[in-house]
Amino acid sequence: MKSIAKFSFILLFLILGNGISGQNNAEKESKGSEGVEYYPLAYYDDRLLVKEVSFFRRHADNGKGEFMDVMVELENRDFDAANFSIYILAVNETPLSKVDDRRELVPFPKWRQFDVEEETKVVNFQNLVPVKLDSKNVWGEKKFAEVKKNYDEKIAKGEKVKFPNPNLDTLVHYLTNNPKDALPIVLYGEEGPAKDKVLISNFVPQTAEDLQKQKHDTLSKHTYTIYNAKYKSTIFSHHYTEYRPGYFTFNKVVVLIFNPQKEKNKLVYRKIIDINGLKLVN
Repeated sequence: MKSIAKFSFILLFLILGNGISGQNNAEKESKGSEGVEYYPLAYYDDRLLVKEVSFFRRHADNGKGEFMDVMVELENRDFDAANFSIYILAVNETPLSKVDDRRELVPFPKWRQFDVEEETKVVNFQNLVPVKLDSKNVWGEKKFAEVKKNYDEKIAKGEKVKFPNPNLDTLVHYLTNNPKDALPIVLYGEEGPAKDKVLISNFVPQTAEDLQKQKHDTLSKHTYTIYNAKYKSTIFSHHYTEYRPGYFTFNKVVVLIFNPQKEKNKLVYRKIIDINGLKLVN
């Protein structure tokens, strides 16, 4: 009798223990999913197919610089039209050792295997479509103040430094978490676009005075062109850089596509592409 009572007590203890453990795990899981502001991976959206992302460089008509164009081909896999939005970011990113003048005088010793400055990447300049990026907004007030203070101290010491930019991870983090300014796009379905929606662009034509003087000062403001058709859209982003001493251009492109109708974790496509060595088209 005692053995039966003892066995019943142990069995009851195990059942209650498992129940409490399961409840605690459920509470942990529910708490862990709350307050998630940034999720680095894209959520798959079966309506969207990114068929191709391609690039080319070309001379600007104003003779002062060049464009690096990004072409993104999208396809709607659904019968109905679907709303999305897109950021296309072009950057020039190099190792810290390439922009540090001190390394020219004292090169990194060859016998050391790991070079911290070679692994640390910095963004020399960037160009975002459809809006401009402000480093202060990306970093936030506190971080921006720290960076500025460090920069001012180096300038006061007589060092040759440029004001830094947020690194690529920080830029992507910020854009992923702030999709409100992304370029809105509509992927049309069986009912194609209206005539005025077949071609969408922010091109600013030359004025009569510009034509007379053979100049085009507004050319750099042309940042995107969209071609729409049934089930397909082709997006061109135009990233302008002016010629300057020691000229170099973009070498990385980031494409971020969002579903604006979701409440959070709106990212549905992300791709970071190295375009180093892209040749200029004559």
